[in-house]
Amino acid sequence: MYPILFQSHFLTIYAYPLFLGLAWGIAYNFAKKILVEDRTILTSQKFHIFFGGLFLSGWVGAKIAFLIFSVNDRGQALQLFSNDNFWLGGGFVFYGGLMAGALFLFIYNFFEKVLTLELFAQITFPLALAHALGRIGCFLAGCCYGSASNVPWSIHLHNDNRHPTQLYEAFLLLGLAFVLRQKLIQKKSPSLIIFLYLGAYSLLRFFLEFFRGDIVRGVYGQLSTSQIISIIILLATIIWQRVVRNEQKI
Repeated sequence: MYPILFQSHFLTIYAYPLFLGLAWGIAYNFAKKILVEDRTILTSQKFHIFFGGLFLSGWVGAKIAFLIFSVNDRGQALQLFSNDNFWLGGGFVFYGGLMAGALFLFIYNFFEKVLTLELFAQITFPLALAHALGRIGCFLAGCCYGSASNVPWSIHLHNDNRHPTQLYEAFLLLGLAFVLRQKLIQKKSPSLIIFLYLGAYSLLRFFLEFFRGDIVRGVYGQLSTSQIISIIILLATIIWQRVVRNEQKI
């Protein structure tokens, strides 16, 4: 665990915000290349409005999901809600950010009518890549940690040897990003690529949750919040893909 990568009298570099910034930086550059430079779907000015809205909606969605699912005490949740340090610091739920970002995309497209399934498919690659970087930040900060384990590759964290679940997810996301990139190069159908991203991530997240050890993620009986959401996303994605295939046969 290295929450501080560099510290001096003049400068302190924290691991988590650094990797979070790198993740958003990658997403920004890829999205700009796709929407502005390669396809000229948006002007530079409209792109910055688009990306700014996506950033804010994702950030706020991830924070609100954390308050809902990870803070059991409603009084504490209200205190965090009114605390500037919470909104500017750590405490995110990826699925909350993903769903809020998707909602913003649909609202944005309702007014601009420029986004297509093909463009959504293009975004999956940088999204998976940026997410992997974010998980490396989690690993260095010591959050989202794994359950106790004596496997040879376990890490000592929070007074015990544990599964490096953050790195498991980071490596799997890098692999998923590579596969998505190949499918995009091969010009596979956009619906298939979107299905691959949502289906593969929901599956890997569902199984990785069994190796998590942090209670703050929200646990209900035998399943965590993320596992329940993963099941819903997977089922919805399968139904959507079947509908798409039936429409293509007609």
